[in-house]
This record gives sequence, structure tokens and C-alpha cells, in this order.
Amino acid sequence: EFLLRSPQIGFLIEGVLLSLGLAYRINLLETAKIKAEKEAIDNRIYKDLSKLSNQVSHDLQSPLAALHVLGKDQNLSMDFKSMLQSTIDRITSIVSDLKIKSPEISNEIYEPTNLNKVVDEIIHEKSLEFSNRPDVKIKVSLPFFTLTYSINRSSFHRILSNVINNAIEAKSSTRDVIEVSVQLQKSEETFRLLITDNGVGIKPELREEIFREGSSFGKEDGHGLGLYHAHKTLSKMGLNIRILESNESGTVFEITPDKSHKNQ
Repeated sequence: EFLLRSPQIGFLIEGVLLSLGLAYRINLLETAKIKAEKEAIDNRIYKDLSKLSNQVSHDLQSPLAALHVLGKDQNLSMDFKSMLQSTIDRITSIVSDLKIKSPEISNEIYEPTNLNKVVDEIIHEKSLEFSNRPDVKIKVSLPFFTLTYSINRSSFHRILSNVINNAIEAKSSTRDVIEVSVQLQKSEETFRLLITDNGVGIKPELREEIFREGSSFGKEDGHGLGLYHAHKTLSKMGLNIRILESNESGTVFEITPDKSHKNQ
């Protein structure tokens, strides 16, 4: 037997709802996977499969993070933890396998997306991920009105998540707390997304190089790797990423639409 406190009950209920609410779509995924392996797959089938995979993957992010937090509770029995981990592993494996089988097609799917909702969900996920880090503070600021833009949701989610992770890893040794602020703002006829941290900053000579292919600067310079890929992927969506400012007080990244790009 084990005892659950009120917050744990909330997590457990969310896990149960996850299992019930997504069971049908998980079965669809498994059926689609078998069909895809048996047939000569054309682009239409690939796209349908990728859309379904991306949607389920998106739906799973926050509930899975909550289940991971629940699984670390020392008051839970080993049997319950084992069952919980088995469920998490099964769902994660299905989605990951489907994403591996159709990455090129998946990355070409761009749909009008509520940016407010996407950003808020990512911040919620990161807050859960770093809930055991009292030295990490993540804040979000969203407009009262909805901002919409056509993006590849999975890629955008991954990029923003990585930029936030890099900001956290850029913590200065002179500060007790790393603060990361994500602000979605209306700008002229479009929007801009600011990711601000109070980390070590990026050296002036690296601010252009860091977005180039093959560049590698390590964590001691703050923000590390992956910005070339972020720049390349965002550009396909008609978005630019740049360092707005960086000094000993921290760094501000800015993501904005390319004015020459016609977003659908």
C-alpha cells in the first residue's frame, strides 16, 4: 500500500485520463504503423501518419512529464512505479518509432498554429522538467489576444525547448538562480518571441559564428550547440532567430517572421 498526497492525486488522475483519453489514438498509431510496414507507402499515407504521430506526441508532453515527477515519489510502491514506467516507456516508444520512420515528411508539415498555446505548453513542460531545481526560475508572458502563424509544431516545440535548456545551462557561477523569461509579443503586423536569461552571456566574436554550420563552442561560452540547426529549421518556416543582445547580465534571443516570407 502507499499514500498519495493531494498533488500526487492530481498527477495520478492526469495519468489515468491520459491512458483513457489517448488509448484510442495509440491503437490507431499501432494499426497505422503495421499498415505502413506492409504497404508501399506513398506521400499521402506518410503525411497522415506523421500528422497523427505529431499530434499524439504533442498531447503526451505535459502528462508524461507529470507522470515522470510522480514516479520519483519515494512513497510509491515499487510495483506501482514499475507499472507506471512500463506505460510511459510503451507510449514513448510508439511515438518515437513513428517519428524515426517518417522524419522528412513530418518536417514538411506546416499548419496555422496558436502560438500562445504552444509557448504556454512548452513553458509548462519545462517547469515540470525542472521542478526539482530550486535554482531555476522560468517565466512566461503572453498577449491577451491570439497570435497565429503557420509552423511545423513539432520542430518549433523542439527548438524552443532546446533554446530554454541552453539558457539554463548558461548559468553564471556568480548567481544563485538562473532566470529564463519567454515573452510572446505582437510586433507590427506579426509577432516576436523573446527568450531572455541572466546567464554568462555570449562573447561578441561568437555571436555570428554560433549560427553557422560546424560551429561548436561548448557550455563554457553559454548556449552551447544546436543553434545552426535551429536557424536552418526556423528559416524553412519563414522565421529568423538572432541574438538581440548579450553581455555579462545575460542574453536575449529573438525569433521573428521573415518579412519576405509569405506565411500561409
